[in-house]
Amino acid sequence: MVALVLVALWMRPRGRDFVVYYANPQVHWEELSRYRHVVLEPDHAGLVLPRVGPTVWIAYVSLGEVNTNRPWWPELEGRPWVVEANPDWPEARRVDVRAAEWRALLLERQIPALVARGFGGLFFDTVETPFYLEESDPVRFAGSGEALVTLVQEIRRRWPQLQLWVNNSPRAVERLGKTVDALVVEGLTATWDFRVERSVAVDTAAREAQLRQLRGLQERFPGLEVRAIEYAWGEENGALARRARRVAEREGWPVQVAPIGLDRLQE
Repeated sequence: MVALVLVALWMRPRGRDFVVYYANPQVHWEELSRYRHVVLEPDHAGLVLPRVGPTVWIAYVSLGEVNTNRPWWPELEGRPWVVEANPDWPEARRVDVRAAEWRALLLERQIPALVARGFGGLFFDTVETPFYLEESDPVRFAGSGEALVTLVQEIRRRWPQLQLWVNNSPRAVERLGKTVDALVVEGLTATWDFRVERSVAVDTAAREAQLRQLRGLQERFPGLEVRAIEYAWGEENGALARRARRVAEREGWPVQVAPIGLDRLQE
């Protein structure tokens, strides 16, 4: 029976490009197998990836922050390079990416374990945090942006076979260039307003400015893939979701419409 299910997953048509899905995937393997690329939260208990089929399973990896729910948080709590809380995500703590201990955790423990489990790519989140810290306190956090760049370059050097995706940081991609394979942009047309806790439309001028920036990146780095996540979930956001899809598809970019928790699959 298991063999038949695995064959079915292998033969399933590849109709959709990608999905970012942070809920527990273990009851949704068949649905997820419809996508060519699937970004997962790797720390769900008992998570074992399917070892057959063409889907590339990509692991969420936070480079600039650590969540207090992570299994290694107790050994990090109180370290001087754990800087401050992220007010938008209360369980997240910003970290100093220059810290040798943090880099060792990623390079010697976390990423090797993900590769051993069968992940074929890494989805780098909180990539903007080092730039934010350096801008907030240029003296204390001098060189944080460059430290982020060298960290990703070292990951590429050690694991050239992996797909490396950057989440929501065009300026990091400007400096990383061909080191990474893809840039995912969040809220190009529809974003989430944490103050009022609902989806809102992005200002047209701001969206057009970002579109020009993204087109420029693809011109400079022809192999760079761009994907979009739009936060316009639910019937009440139907018109906004349709507009967001049109904008991304006009550029030739795959798009996911999702709730802010990225815990639902598109119909």
